Amino acid sequence: PRGQLIRADSLDHLTTRGWDALLEYGVRSLVDLRNNDELDSLYSTPAEVTRFHLPLDGRENRKYWSRWEGRWEFGTPLYYSSHLQHMPERSHQALQALVQAPPGGVLFPCGLGRDRTGMLALLALYLWEVEIEEAIQDYLTSRPGVEALQKARGQTDHLRLIDEGLAAAGLCLAETIRTFLTELPPLGVSRAEVQARFPMDSRMRLSSSESPE
Repeated sequence: PRGQLIRADSLDHLTTRGWDALLEYGVRSLVDLRNNDELDSLYSTPAEVTRFHLPLDGRENRKYWSRWEGRWEFGTPLYYSSHLQHMPERSHQALQALVQAPPGGVLFPCGLGRDRTGMLALLALYLWEVEIEEAIQDYLTSRPGVEALQKARGQTDHLRLIDEGLAAAGLCLAETIRTFLTELPPLGVSRAEVQARFPMDSRMRLSSSESPE
């Protein structure tokens, strides 16, 4: 199903035309997963959209993040299980926001549209009882958008560092996702809650896409 949950990169530069497209698509809620220091150019949301700000990272936990910052693993699902173990409330709150959001589509962005949104999408798809291989393919759709965004911003090619790190460790990205999804703890939201809020037979459809315009 498509059109019920939409993950995206930062909406800071979304145009009026882009917001109109999201409204036409059915989006009525926004769950922003970015940290406070990423909100310097905070966008204005249309009156029709209910906005939640729930930083997923928990950057104030320096003891935890000192283990991951600056490492290639940070941009992969290799740290997702650890994050769930050390700060489960962060993911629980984000999932609760999805199921408690007003009727309509729910858009959840972060910075690049890969890690925080990718992790939350994987958890939602797991609760939705989507096949693991389909969830893996959903996550992998992030790559073209991330490549284009990093190039446009003149940023370091982090994807290349990830590829090299995975190869050196004898791993593949799909396998890290599969391992993550097969070892999940309780998530603070039940499958029944997710499936009731976002029913499979709804006329709306689940989308995993980059932000329009």
